[in-house]
Amino acid sequence: MVTLVIVLRGVTILPERKLSGMKLNQFDAQGLYKLAIEQGADAVIFADIEGIIQIWNASAQAMFGFPSTEALGKSLNIIIPEDLRAAHWDAFGAAIKAGRTKHDRSALTTRSMTKDGKKIYVSLSFSIIRNDQGEVLGALATGREVTAQYLAEKNEDRVNSST
Repeated sequence: MVTLVIVLRGVTILPERKLSGMKLNQFDAQGLYKLAIEQGADAVIFADIEGIIQIWNASAQAMFGFPSTEALGKSLNIIIPEDLRAAHWDAFGAAIKAGRTKHDRSALTTRSMTKDGKKIYVSLSFSIIRNDQGEVLGALATGREVTAQYLAEKNEDRVNSST
């Protein structure tokens, strides 16, 4: 038996596998990408080279409180605390210019802000996204809120350092 494997932009699809009664090779790969982003457990945010939000999934909405109608087309500043903006934009600009992030595909815990102004901690992984010609299109961030875990670790560190 020969198994045909289709590779589309780094995603491998085995055509004989079933998805809702339909062979994957009959399924639109672009549609699958869209569903994976929309329905994924992690927040997915894509900002163009100007830092304008172009993709904002349901998990990003749940984490930050902004519905997509309020986030799409807006600056990332809506989720960046004011005191962190200068550092953020310096790093963002450098990553866009270099075509890679300082923390390439590694999770980074940082402070962020919800729609109601609440400060939260988020664990985010960043990637620079390029088109087929290698031109930088923007930056992708995926992640989740880790406020409770982060504060518990900080408190544990504080307790341990005082003993």
